[in-house]
Amino acid sequence: MPRKGRKGPATPGLSEEERLLLMQQKLLVAEEQSKKKEDVLRQFLKDKLAKEEHNSTINANRVNMQWRQLLREAKAKELRRDIEILSQTFERVVDCKDHVIQVLAKDLSEAEAQHAHALRSHLHNIDQLLQVQRCRLRYLEEDYNTELEALKKEFETERYWGRGWGIGLGQRGEGDEQPAQECPRCSP
Repeated sequence: MPRKGRKGPATPGLSEEERLLLMQQKLLVAEEQSKKKEDVLRQFLKDKLAKEEHNSTINANRVNMQWRQLLREAKAKELRRDIEILSQTFERVVDCKDHVIQVLAKDLSEAEAQHAHALRSHLHNIDQLLQVQRCRLRYLEEDYNTELEALKKEFETERYWGRGWGIGLGQRGEGDEQPAQECPRCSP
């Protein structure tokens, strides 16, 4: 832009062509300067953009790390709470199972005591039954021996009467025999 207040050419004594050349040179210089400024500005903006992208990446990593840390802490609290609940539940289940084991152990000891008592009672009853059977067997054996002796005596008596020893006493003959005596047990 030309300056205000000045009239006439800026450089006196130059021809039109020289002025045009001078103006063209000035324009070229100005254009080159503006191009350099634009290049510098463009490079500055590129550097600034690269720096911002780098800082943005670093900050995003920081934010992600902080966010992950917060998530880890929240998850750790949740897991601790879950572990505490599971621990209490486990303790309750263990206590219940211990109680069941104690009850079953008590029932088992009572059952063993009942079994021992029943076994002793059974063995006592068996001993009594054996004693009763031995006693019955003795009585039966005595009865058998008594009957055997009675039969032997009866047999001897019949043999004695059958040989005729009694013929001389009662003078009985062959036709007048008396009927044999009946067994006292068999008679009504």
